[in-house]
This record gives sequence, structure tokens and C-alpha cells, in this order.
Amino acid sequence: MQRRAAILFLSFLPAAWLIHAAPAPAREKPGTDFTMRVMTYNIHSCKGMDGKIRPDRIAEVIRAFQPDIVALQEVRVGRVDPKTVDKPGSEGPTAEVPPVGEAPLPPPTLIDKRDPADTTGVDIPFTNQPGAIARAAGMGYVFYPLVRSGTEDYGIALLSKHPLHLVRAANLPTKPGRWFSEKRGAIWAEVTMEGGKTVQVVATHLGLSGKEREEQVSALLGPDWTADAKFHVPFI
Repeated sequence: MQRRAAILFLSFLPAAWLIHAAPAPAREKPGTDFTMRVMTYNIHSCKGMDGKIRPDRIAEVIRAFQPDIVALQEVRVGRVDPKTVDKPGSEGPTAEVPPVGEAPLPPPTLIDKRDPADTTGVDIPFTNQPGAIARAAGMGYVFYPLVRSGTEDYGIALLSKHPLHLVRAANLPTKPGRWFSEKRGAIWAEVTMEGGKTVQVVATHLGLSGKEREEQVSALLGPDWTADAKFHVPFI
């Protein structure tokens, strides 16, 4: 069974790839060849070297690359305090588990969206980072919160300038007890390109330990993800 895939690994800098998808016989829907630009970007909570939270600067970088699809890591919605970004355990004792943080998580469509009215009493501006970035870049988006505290949500997002249909969003295995341990998950969406061609896209943010990564990649290769009958080539 032949499959065509691009596996992208990145830590902090944005990067974009031009990918040419040609027809393949394995579980692929009919269509013509096409070229797309795919970008992955760890946005570091939109915190710049000047210590300011600026989603507009992230959107400016994305617009410069002109991607069809963008996978974002370290994304926040709520009242983001730049002083607590990067501090382990900064979500505090009010972090919820479940529905956000422990498997199984419901899909993003069933997770209550963060409301500015729910985070009053904190003298920090409310920001929907994935929403603001997507609007400024002229894209749609799906945000998947992996940690929810009293003032903000933290997770990953997938942006697309083409119609985006969410197939699955769920947790991945995480090793507890390490100082750098962090909840991990993935988003699987189907993107419909011009001409009706569909592309399967899975976006994630792997853990820092080798053992965690092995378990997370094994999960992504399993029946809940890329071995699912709904998953077909071309995919990214």
C-alpha cells in the first residue's frame, strides 16, 4: 500500500514547505495534481523578545509565507500574562481536568469557548490568539485547548485558507511527573482544495522526552488516527 506524506518537525522558528501531491492508488479520492504550501509555527504564546503579547506580528509572518495550511503550537485564548509565559505550572491550582487536560477529551465543538466575562478581575487584556491570527491572515481555524485555567486556555491550532472540516481532536500519551511534562494532543482535519480535492492534515506538538515521542507517534500511527479507514492519501 503506497502512501505519500510529509512529516514536519520544528521547535521555535516558522517554516513553510511547497508540497506537490500526485495521484496514488491507495485509498485516494479521484482528482488532479495540485501544489500547496504548508507551514508549521511554534508561536510561543505570541510573546516576542520584547516581552509583549502580539498576535498581529505572528499573522504578519504567516501572511509573508502565504501558506494554504498552518499548524500552530503553544497557542492561548484568554487573559495571557506575559510574565507567566514559560513558567512550568503557571496555569496554577485552578487548572481543570477534565474536560480539558485528561483523555478522553470531547471535540473542540463541545468544549465551551473561553468567554471574556468568565475571566473578569484580571487586569490583562483578553485575546483569542488563534482567532485573531486567522482573521488577520484571511483563514479559518480550529483551536484545541489542552490546558484550561481560570484565566486562559492553552493548546494547538490548525489554520486553513480552504474549507476545513474537523475529523478528530484528542489527547496523546503524556508521561507525568517531569518538570517539563506538558499535556499533548493532535488535530486531524480534512481540507478541501480548489477543484474539490481533499487533503488529510494531522497537526500536533510532540513531547520533549524520547519515550513520550515514541508513544505519541505510535498513537498517531494507530487506528484512531492514520490507520483509521477515513484516513486517505494525500495526507500531511
